[in-house]
Amino acid sequence: QLSGVCPPPHLTSGCKQSPWFLECVALAEKKSDIALLYNVKKKVLAEFREAGITTIHDIIKLDIDAVHDTHPDISKKTLARLQLQAKSLIEHRHIVREPVALAQTSYEVFFDIEGDPLRDVEYLFGFLVRENGVEKYQSFLAKSPGQEKNMWQEFLDWIETLPVGTPIYHYGIYEVARINALEKKYGGSSALKKFQNHLIDLNELVKESIVFPLYFYSLKDIGRYIGYERSKKISGGGESVAFYEEWLATHSQKKLDAILLYNEDDVRATLVLKDWLMQASAQ
Repeated sequence: QLSGVCPPPHLTSGCKQSPWFLECVALAEKKSDIALLYNVKKKVLAEFREAGITTIHDIIKLDIDAVHDTHPDISKKTLARLQLQAKSLIEHRHIVREPVALAQTSYEVFFDIEGDPLRDVEYLFGFLVRENGVEKYQSFLAKSPGQEKNMWQEFLDWIETLPVGTPIYHYGIYEVARINALEKKYGGSSALKKFQNHLIDLNELVKESIVFPLYFYSLKDIGRYIGYERSKKISGGGESVAFYEEWLATHSQKKLDAILLYNEDDVRATLVLKDWLMQASAQ
């Protein structure tokens, strides 16, 4: 700040786009600051700081009942989660809070959507199908914004072929939100309703069941932790959008191939995470 006083750090996923991100993380790590804890609101961090709770080591020593009595807006469940998060960071290991229970099926689908907010269009539906241990990548692509409706119809036709009860794994709320939006835009089907009813958000399962020694719980962050290696041709969703914009302008096949590879990485990472959750829960 202009006053010369350094404000306390506060890490969010949006910070990753800042040129000062690594410096901010380094500052928080040097102080073992409570900003390192995953998914804590700025208001809660401020309440902790006012109470003299400034490090993850302080969090470990919290008297949960006493803190809740003085700060009733912070639930005991949240305080218990934060203690586990602090323990995980200090000990550099993940902690299983609750075993993940998922049905074992011979046919599974892993799902990810790529969209361009600049044009309000979804341009790629990607799926990794695993049938009896054999994996196959399947994609539906809108090579131009005008082809979005055609892509949607191809997707609707394809899901008609899925076996009854097929689990559809994804990570985060984006897929659910965009499926709902496209259904309103172009119409749905009975097969789509079944598809929606079998969506399983691994992000929600992770938050309920596993504490990772990580500052962020994105699929990429967790993927690195569990050993999934990406192609790295595209670093994130924003770059995928940029590549799609370049594709529209130049029709460079290399850009399109990189977009498809990035999406395939996402669905493969989702599969690896699902398997990892099952194995971690069984230990």
